[in-house]
Amino acid sequence: MRAMTILLVFLVVNDLRGQEECSRTLQYSDQELCFPFIEGMVESYENEYVKILADNTEVSMNEVLAFYVNDTTHQQVPEILTQGIDDYFKIYATKSLRDQSQNLDGLKSAAEEIKVAFPVAGELNKNIEQIIREELKEINFELEIGKPSVLSHDWHQPNVHSSVLLVKYAQPGLGETTIAMCMNAMLLKERLIWMAYYRELTSEEILKDLASKNKKIINQISQANQ
Repeated sequence: MRAMTILLVFLVVNDLRGQEECSRTLQYSDQELCFPFIEGMVESYENEYVKILADNTEVSMNEVLAFYVNDTTHQQVPEILTQGIDDYFKIYATKSLRDQSQNLDGLKSAAEEIKVAFPVAGELNKNIEQIIREELKEINFELEIGKPSVLSHDWHQPNVHSSVLLVKYAQPGLGETTIAMCMNAMLLKERLIWMAYYRELTSEEILKDLASKNKKIINQISQANQ
C-alpha cells in the first residue's frame, strides 16, 4: 500500500512538473508535444492576431504548431498585422508526415535534402531562389527577393540539424530588408518537427545573437520533449 502511495505521488509530481515546464501542450498525432517557457519570448499562437499572421504566411504543405514572439511584440500584438514583426520563431511540421514515426535515419535524410536544396554560399544554385519565390507566390506576399546566402549547416545535437540563411526582401514602399534565419530540423518524440527563428539583420551582433539564442531555444525544446 505504501509503495502504491509513493508511486502515485511520484506520478502527480512529475505531471505537475511537466505542466510548469510547458507554456502550452499539443496533442500531435499520438504524441503530446510540450512548448516550453522561453526567457524573453511568449508562445502566442492561440492569440487571434498571431494566428492570422502565422497561418497566412505558411505554405499549404505545412502546419504551424506554435509561434513565439518576444516580450515587446507581445505587448503590441494587434499591430503586427500592419507593422510587421521581428525576433520571433515558429514551430511547424509537414502535414503529410503527421502520423509517420521517424528515427535518426529519417532526420539525416531530411538534413541531406536541405543541404542539396540550400547549398552554402559559394555553392549556390538557382533552386533556392525558385523555391522561395514559389513559396512567396503561394502565400500571396508582394515581395521581391535577392539571392539568398546559406552560411552554414551544422548538427547541434544528435537530434537537431540547423541551417543559417540570409535572405534579402524588397517590399513596395518599405524598401529592402535582410532577414537572418536559423532553420532547424528536429526529431521530437519520433516525429520530424521544424523550428525557424527569424531576425532582421542590422549588424553582425544580430547574427551572433541569433545563433546563440537559437541554440538555447532548441536545447529547451529538446529537453521539454524527452
